[in-house]
Amino acid sequence: MIKVELRTPNTHDSGYKPIASLHIDDERGVHFDGHREAFDTRVAVIDRRSRQPVRFEDDAETWARNLDTAYRAGDLVPVVTQDTNPNPPVRQSRRPDVYLEEPRETPLEA
Repeated sequence: MIKVELRTPNTHDSGYKPIASLHIDDERGVHFDGHREAFDTRVAVIDRRSRQPVRFEDDAETWARNLDTAYRAGDLVPVVTQDTNPNPPVRQSRRPDVYLEEPRETPLEA
């Protein structure tokens, strides 16, 4: 089960406001609230576990869990609010397309 909100910058302060949400579980299936079209289910995302592209129609829960690999511009920010099977912790390297699963012993070079 996973719940994801898509948030957008709030024009009145420095925070973010939710504009859409996605809830996927075994009982209810897939449920969208708010601006459903904000979730572009045609776009493949990169699964951090397999490092392979995954499409919504192939595995909706894994797709939702990895939305931040596709939404990186800042105008829409995916936030996982609940997840029964979260990805292992990762830290991002200096390259935005590279994720490191294990902490490095030596610092990254500039």
